[in-house]
Amino acid sequence: MFSELLTLNVGNALYVRRPEGVAGAKFGEARGAFSKAILVGTVRPGEQRPVLNPDPETVLEEEDRLVFLARSFEDCLPDSTRQLGVTVPASRALPVARERRRVLILGWSRKVPALLQEFQRYGKDVFEIDVVSATPIGEREQALARYASDAPGACVRQIEAGFTVPGVLERLEPRGYDNIVLLASERLGEQEQADATTALSYVMLNGLLPEDGPRPEMLLELLDEENEFLFSRRQEDVIVSPTLVSYVLSQVSMCRELAAVIVELSRPWGAQIVLRRAQEYVTTEGPVRFEDLECAAAARGEIAIGLRHAEGRDPAIALNPDRDTEWTLASADELVVLTTYAEPKEEA
Repeated sequence: MFSELLTLNVGNALYVRRPEGVAGAKFGEARGAFSKAILVGTVRPGEQRPVLNPDPETVLEEEDRLVFLARSFEDCLPDSTRQLGVTVPASRALPVARERRRVLILGWSRKVPALLQEFQRYGKDVFEIDVVSATPIGEREQALARYASDAPGACVRQIEAGFTVPGVLERLEPRGYDNIVLLASERLGEQEQADATTALSYVMLNGLLPEDGPRPEMLLELLDEENEFLFSRRQEDVIVSPTLVSYVLSQVSMCRELAAVIVELSRPWGAQIVLRRAQEYVTTEGPVRFEDLECAAAARGEIAIGLRHAEGRDPAIALNPDRDTEWTLASADELVVLTTYAEPKEEA
């Protein structure tokens, strides 16, 4: 999903544009004027941070730039056949459930210290992290020392082991984790060799995880986009990090406001993209349109941006679907929403 959001010409992406004809309207009203794009926020001149999922009563000003999820820049224009929508009262920012999650990181690279620092921002009571790699622990600790900060760290355990060795993964009991991150190795000389190791590790993991029922959410990193076809039929998230970085840099170079939008979405609190059970929003047993789901999400102070239809063994996320597309929702279907979480207060 995030790979799609951060790349151009592949599905939907984030755009910042100042369309005409919406100044003076309330944000909640203006959302109804766009048929091919989803309005998700504003960038106001003179303010350092964009406001994503703002109060629907926010009045748009002439110089405001708007943030959209759309398939193209041209789609971020008001539709003359549509009228301004009805403003829905804003709800309060949601408190964050601080349920502890177990995370397994397989592999080591220069990205790991920064990754752990991001986990650190959520607080020490949120994550329990195991990092498994053949890289010596002393070498890792030296790299981590360069990212030391005053923030309380997540609970991190370093394990020195080659996880592609038969029996190592099994002893780790991967089904006991909530999330698994499989990183591409920088110790291997070629991208093809690193991606082959990732593919092998993925196959080994699948052999240890249940085919049906709850299983850890997985994120896989590749180095060569030509190898992405190996995971064309999967439910895990796959990122090709060099390609993703190049796409983000190219977009930010053309629209500097987009950098602030991406940073805002990456914060531990505030605007967040999350998955929620679709049947929590619409209880009807008959067909529903995406427009119905949008209205139901807006009533809860959220912005619906897509649907994860879990039909079959290979669920896919449809971002910004046609408003008239109809689904008969299943119990496992999930709505993709932009919501807002309140930053927890520091304990005295």
